[in-house]
Amino acid sequence: MRVPTLTACCVAACTAATITACGGDPPAPGPARPGPVAATPAPDPGLSERCGLPPIRADAAPDAVPAELRLPGSQVASARRSGSAVTATVLIPLSLAAAYQALVELGPRAGYEVAFSEFEGFDGEIYLRNDSGLVKFRLRPSGSCENASQALFQRAVLDG
Repeated sequence: MRVPTLTACCVAACTAATITACGGDPPAPGPARPGPVAATPAPDPGLSERCGLPPIRADAAPDAVPAELRLPGSQVASARRSGSAVTATVLIPLSLAAAYQALVELGPRAGYEVAFSEFEGFDGEIYLRNDSGLVKFRLRPSGSCENASQALFQRAVLDG
């Protein structure tokens, strides 16, 4: 989903057109300056009940999913560790398609290679790999909300 990029381009073009139309010169081309940082959405405690997703267990460990792979506003509902392997259920406040696209884009930015990805409209899978191992996200839609989905996260650490 490229909405933020498209929006930023439209804002820049409209700003330049407005300045020119009002008698000013458009901004000179130059290095891009970072804009304001959008606030990271806080996890929605009612997401699981409202959207037919698994409940958040009191013993769920948020760190089961590496911080660099957590989407804004996502919540770990449950997690299980077995040796170096981790399995977690993650609630995501994005549609299935948006969550898939966000994870495919996030992986390389977080230092992972996309080893495999597949989106079929009703579910999606993303395998990410780096030097320390392989992670898998298996995405499914929520039970009743268009803008919510869930992922089964699995991580296997490669031994030495």
